[in-house]
Amino acid sequence: MKTIWFVYPYGLIPGENTQEIRYLRFGRELSKNYNCVWWTSNYSRRLNKIRSEEAISVQDNLKIMLVPTTPYHKSISFRRVLFELNFTWNLKKLWKTVEKPNLIITPATGMITAFRPVWPYIRDKDVKAVFDLMDVHPINSFMKEHHPFLYPVFKVFDWVIFSMIRAHETRSSSTFVLVISQHVGMLQAHWNRVSGIFYKL
Repeated sequence: MKTIWFVYPYGLIPGENTQEIRYLRFGRELSKNYNCVWWTSNYSRRLNKIRSEEAISVQDNLKIMLVPTTPYHKSISFRRVLFELNFTWNLKKLWKTVEKPNLIITPATGMITAFRPVWPYIRDKDVKAVFDLMDVHPINSFMKEHHPFLYPVFKVFDWVIFSMIRAHETRSSSTFVLVISQHVGMLQAHWNRVSGIFYKL
C-alpha cells in the first residue's frame, strides 16, 4: 500500500474538542486506499500543553506522529521561530528512521523557517509533493491591525522573502490544492505546468 504524509505542526488532534483540521479530514478519506501519516507538533499552543504520546492511531491506515517541539505563546515572537526551527530539526531526524512516502502534502510556507525539511527531502528522496496554498500572505492582516507602525516595513519583507519562497515551492511541487481562485495568477507566474484546473476545499 502506498504511503501519504501530511506535514503540519499546528492544529488540534482527536480528543481535544474541536473541529477536525483539513489534514485529518484528508487522512480519513485517503486512508481508505493509502497508508496515511500526519506529522505534527507535540505542543498545542491553543491548549498550552505538551502532548505526552509519540504516536496516535486514529483509524485503520491513519496515524498521527507527534514531533518534540519547543513551546511558544505569541504568534509573532522569537519563540515562534524557535518552535518552527525545532520542529524542522526533529522532523528531519525522525525521517531518517522511517521509509520514505510516495507523496507529501504540506501547506505552502507561512513563516520563513516553516516546512524547510520538505524541500530537500523531496529532492533527495525523489518524492512527489503537494503544496496546500491556504493563503498567500498569512500574517498581513495581523500586522496591519496590531502593529500599524511596523506594517510598511513588514510589507517590504513580506514581498521580498515570501515571493522567493513561493517561487521555490511552485517549482518544487507536483501539484497544488487551492482555496481561492485569486492564487491562480501567482502560480502561473512561476509554474508553467498550471493548467487552470484546480480543486477548491
